[in-house]
Amino acid sequence: MSNAPRPDGVERLDWQENKREVFDTIAARYDKEIDWDEFLMGMKLLRWWLMRKAKGDTLEVSAGTGRNLPFYPRSALRSLTVTDVSIPMLQQAQSKFSPLQATFHSSEPNTTDPKQPHPLPTRFVPASAASLPAPSASFDTVVQSFGLCSQADPVRALQEIQRVCKPDGTILLLEHGRSHYAWLDDLLDRTAMSHADKWGCWYNRDVADILNRSGLEVIEMGRWHFGTTWWVVAKPGKGVTTK
Repeated sequence: MSNAPRPDGVERLDWQENKREVFDTIAARYDKEIDWDEFLMGMKLLRWWLMRKAKGDTLEVSAGTGRNLPFYPRSALRSLTVTDVSIPMLQQAQSKFSPLQATFHSSEPNTTDPKQPHPLPTRFVPASAASLPAPSASFDTVVQSFGLCSQADPVRALQEIQRVCKPDGTILLLEHGRSHYAWLDDLLDRTAMSHADKWGCWYNRDVADILNRSGLEVIEMGRWHFGTTWWVVAKPGKGVTTK
């Protein structure tokens, strides 16, 4: 029997709430350390496939170093707001987006000069996923990738995502967690503590349970990598509120 923490990381909530220090520490080297792993796992393809569904006023939550930013459609967004709890991570994301910004154009018509595309309004805002600084029903698309693993209360985070998404909007998730196989889940459980200490990430959480408890209305869902990687297209559930 494994002595690893429960998949939701309840035993270490205090640590999880202080995870910002972990992310601040690894921000500068994060991309370099995971680039090869993501290449081998085909993550760029998954990010591209999911991000191309974004449109309108778009919010990315728990954006980290901005690994999704190159894959957003160039002219389908009306605006882009990028958030993360870690300022160093967010600075990495902003640096990554800066050379790309001229290639993005807002879907909003340019009333000043109709012949010229409207520059994409873009904001980078330090914010916790559990308390987003935005009015309810603000965004057409809300994106999160590999965020549920690093949040103290992932159910609340998903409910907050639903709060800021328009009722007819789209929620795009790319997450990782428990697999299709008991032997792999046991391995994840046995290594979860050391992985969380290094990366600020509980990669053994039960994504299906989190989705169910959040009240999210799943439209499409698929799993890769023995079931550990989840992609989800969803919309806000009816009557979901944050406490």
